[in-house]
Amino acid sequence: MKFKLTNRDKIRELINIFDILKKFNDIITFNFNKYGVQSQSMDTSHVSLFELSIKCEWFDEYILKNDTVVSIKMNDLIKILSVYDKYESLTVSYILEEDDSVNIIFENYEKNDSPPVLVPAVKKRRKKIENENIDQEMNKLTEKMSEITIKKANETISFVLNPVEVECEILGIPEEEYSTVVEMSSNKFTDVLKQLSIFDTDIFNINVSYNNETIEFNTYSDHCKETKIILSNDILDKFEINSDININLSFKFINMCISNKITDKIRISINPNQPINIKYLFKQNYIDLVCFIAPKIDDDDTS
Repeated sequence: MKFKLTNRDKIRELINIFDILKKFNDIITFNFNKYGVQSQSMDTSHVSLFELSIKCEWFDEYILKNDTVVSIKMNDLIKILSVYDKYESLTVSYILEEDDSVNIIFENYEKNDSPPVLVPAVKKRRKKIENENIDQEMNKLTEKMSEITIKKANETISFVLNPVEVECEILGIPEEEYSTVVEMSSNKFTDVLKQLSIFDTDIFNINVSYNNETIEFNTYSDHCKETKIILSNDILDKFEINSDININLSFKFINMCISNKITDKIRISINPNQPINIKYLFKQNYIDLVCFIAPKIDDDDTS
């Protein structure tokens, strides 16, 4: 297995995703197949779960001979990836038959090997080739460009990371239709959590009002009996509601699943007495990241 990223924005995006995953468990298992990479894990208390899928087309290079499963300590991986901002490309490879280790390479390239801009060259010559075949000219220019776009690394740093042997079971999660679906900016929801975390609290309450078309976020603590934030549908990107809902969750796990560094928007889907679904809405349809959080059950409900 080998994949490569040559775009700093993509490298940063991958690291931000890994930052979320490490909050669930220090050891995460990744499954590589011809479609891409998938991962799933629960936290140690089995209250929350994430599902990740990245299509192979998202990577700048993706090579796979056989389906591969590898488990990695996320704290070690994040430490290695923290050097990304100094380099232009990231390559990760794992070949079980040769050496049971994960190889991670960062590279920089010589500045004078940068490819030329093709479009201006075409514009300058367009008047001269009015009576010629445009496609042929484009092919000639592209061939000339390809001869000088081979980049030579002038700075490389590599790491060899030992994988971890763990047993991992993939849970089947059925498709659900949700009675309430809310979409909002991840910045907005992050701000909501910051304001509600002023006082130590473990209970995070979501109260959806069908008649008022509002969603309330509440926390309770010994220092402050109640902190409440109400959002109406006109400031939400999407608000579909079919019934009233009142659900209690652990504030710790809600806080764990939210990051405004990954995507601009998130979708929160809710059903009564079922795990809520928090989905990151990526601009391109290559990455799918969903978090599930089980509701808190009152003692009265178990009696």
